[in-house]
Amino acid sequence: MRKTAAIKSQGWFRHPRAAVVLHDLLVVLGAWWASRWIASRFFDAPIPPSWHLEGELALVLILQGLVLWATGLYKGLWRFASFKDMWNIARASLIGAVLVAAGLAVLHGVNGLDWLPATLIYPTLLFAMLATPRMVYRSWKDALLAPDPGEGLRRTLVLGAGRSGAMLERELRHRGGYELVGFLDDDPRLRGGEVHGVPILGTIDDLAQIAPQVQADRVIIAIPSATNLQMQRVVRICEDSGLEFRTLPTLQDLGSQATQINVFKKVAIDDLLGREPVSL
Repeated sequence: MRKTAAIKSQGWFRHPRAAVVLHDLLVVLGAWWASRWIASRFFDAPIPPSWHLEGELALVLILQGLVLWATGLYKGLWRFASFKDMWNIARASLIGAVLVAAGLAVLHGVNGLDWLPATLIYPTLLFAMLATPRMVYRSWKDALLAPDPGEGLRRTLVLGAGRSGAMLERELRHRGGYELVGFLDDDPRLRGGEVHGVPILGTIDDLAQIAPQVQADRVIIAIPSATNLQMQRVVRICEDSGLEFRTLPTLQDLGSQATQINVFKKVAIDDLLGREPVSL
């Protein structure tokens, strides 16, 4: 039993998450020290003696480290840092600052509030120092894994600028072999907008006019929630354009574990029925 626990412990320390935790703890120390220095420089808050400052650093390290762990920050990977991770960092920074202020009030008493300016600076500084490396690392990995632009790419128009279209744009960008030249969507509120930097060029009815302008040679229908009647209209427009077209899986298909959002398929007869298919 003890041997198994020791092996697990050694495996955890070899895991990249251990390096992330160590990095964040060092950032916590740096953020508090920098907050103390800024407070002394611009708000005339005296820096305490070294032995006093070491006690503060230990208190901040323990409290903030526990908060960072409790918010679930270390369940995510830097490679996939997202808005949720930024929210966890912001929440942990604010909660940590409140706990640090309470701990310092108990440690030093409320009579000497020379630590108060530092606690006001600390959460903003900590958020910036924790969030920036994660976003820079993700941007670097995305750029590293992105396919090199070149000849032979399939110039593609996507019908549907909703959530499925946005997911498809990201998938095509990482997969390679496709150059997404624009979206078409019937929602007038989206006209002139962009999805991840790709413009929304017009409505689906404009496909025959817009496709030659952008030299598109393929169309992907990214409207999994479309009814059969809506699919009939969209397919008719695609056929009139003369372009090769594919569709994403429907919502029923997406319920299967074997079907993914990035699997294109030809339009089947079930997609075009005037009513839902009846299984006997």
